Amino acid sequence: MLREYETAAGPMSLEYGGGGYIAAVDGRKVAPSYVKSNVSADRYVIQGYAVRWNKLIHVNDKEFAWVAPYAIRDPMRGVKRLHFDHDESRTIGTTSDGLVLIADDYGLAMRFYPRDDVAVHREAVTTVRDNGRTALSVGITFENKQFEDYNGKRVRIVRDATLNEISLVPNGACREAYCVLIDKSDCGPLLSDDVKSKRVLADGGYANLMRALRKLDAKLN
Repeated sequence: MLREYETAAGPMSLEYGGGGYIAAVDGRKVAPSYVKSNVSADRYVIQGYAVRWNKLIHVNDKEFAWVAPYAIRDPMRGVKRLHFDHDESRTIGTTSDGLVLIADDYGLAMRFYPRDDVAVHREAVTTVRDNGRTALSVGITFENKQFEDYNGKRVRIVRDATLNEISLVPNGACREAYCVLIDKSDCGPLLSDDVKSKRVLADGGYANLMRALRKLDAKLN
């Protein structure tokens, strides 16, 4: 949903674990979705792109938007919150407590550091791990009202926006926005490391593959 406020979301080598689940994609460890116990939230980070620049955002049947590069500036200015499903009563964390945001050439990258001693953090890890919420969505306030035609669609071009919050959601209006659960031992010490190495960008391919596999599995079963 986009509330004047916007809701956003090559060949690969697969490695299989002993139980038949996918254990790694192009050498990146994957948290198996069926593991239900003895998993510490402290072991992981939740990471992805909250919005991708220059990607068509399907707001509703008649409305479309396009966020221009660096339309969201200084994302760490002020306190930003990470919610479940844009529900302000369901805050997972803030930029004062484990949420890190960086605007790069590809979009708004995010990382969240969950803690095992916080119940809502464990819930966040579980919902991403179990594929309940693997998309990210942003709440932004538009500062401009420029429209252009794109492939026969009237699209709002967002060149200046204020970020209000980010949410974990099942599906986002920006299809390229996503989040994944990553073992801390398999990512850079800082989000900036994974942004510079394009690790965050590459994980988008993994996220799309996982979505495609889940859709295929649903059709077959």
